[in-house]
Amino acid sequence: MDYAVNPDDPCTLLHLATALCGAGRLDEAQAHILRLLCVADHDPNYSRWGYETQVRILLTVGKIEQALQCAQRGTARFRGSLQLQYMRAMAEYILQDHNRAAQTLEELIASPPLHEVQFGSFANLQTKLAPRLLAIIRRLQKMYSEAESMLRFVLSHHPGELIVWYELGMLAVDRADPEGLKTVGRQLLKLPGGDPFAGLLVALWHLRHGDLATAGQFIDQLLATDPQAIRARLLRAEWLNKMNAPLDTQIAALRDIVRITPGDKEAQRFLEQALKIKQQAAVAPVLVPMVASPVVAVA
Repeated sequence: MDYAVNPDDPCTLLHLATALCGAGRLDEAQAHILRLLCVADHDPNYSRWGYETQVRILLTVGKIEQALQCAQRGTARFRGSLQLQYMRAMAEYILQDHNRAAQTLEELIASPPLHEVQFGSFANLQTKLAPRLLAIIRRLQKMYSEAESMLRFVLSHHPGELIVWYELGMLAVDRADPEGLKTVGRQLLKLPGGDPFAGLLVALWHLRHGDLATAGQFIDQLLATDPQAIRARLLRAEWLNKMNAPLDTQIAALRDIVRITPGDKEAQRFLEQALKIKQQAAVAPVLVPMVASPVVAVA
């Protein structure tokens, strides 16, 4: 009703777009956000919120390049906005521009706190989300000491954060450190909701350093408990690859991942490779390395 009376009111446009996002009607929400950005020039808060919401929508629907472009425009206009900086780093990370993402995150972490009115924003950016994402990037870059230092920093502020303990376990797997993995596993089992994360790490250890049959059993158990668990599905795709499973089976597993997380560029790339091989009537399995990447659920 408010929109019918005054369709250019920035407050109405923002709240209407937010409600439509919650209902999953992202195309409609995006139309209202674009309108908001046209009419809210006189109010920096609404304009900034419009950029933030637009980037969130684009990330959600997997339009990562567009999300990055929007975030770049937003950070150029609202210098010092931690929310836009973080989402820019997310887009850079998903696009595997790790050096640039790390630079964006380091600038965010070192920035003085900015007192802004927030609307549907990420919390604890400088003490949890940004350093955790930076730790993931450093692990992928094999800068293990720096990755551990960042994760320990986050745990000093948020000692019960499951995802951070899980990332510390991922670091132990990459380092082939069984004692470190055991320490992390024991800690996860003490925390509420930590059992699935401990199971993921055990499955990953067997997948990378142990017995593939055992890894498959753990992955099956994880998916039986939660069929939509994206990390378990990523592990299953890697397990199928290592087991030289039929190409159609690997394609189905990758399609499930892309369906659940349309922004997973890595899974999309592997799926495109597998489909290309199938189109060429090749009989060889998809021999590409895959990783259990935490690009989803970074918030």
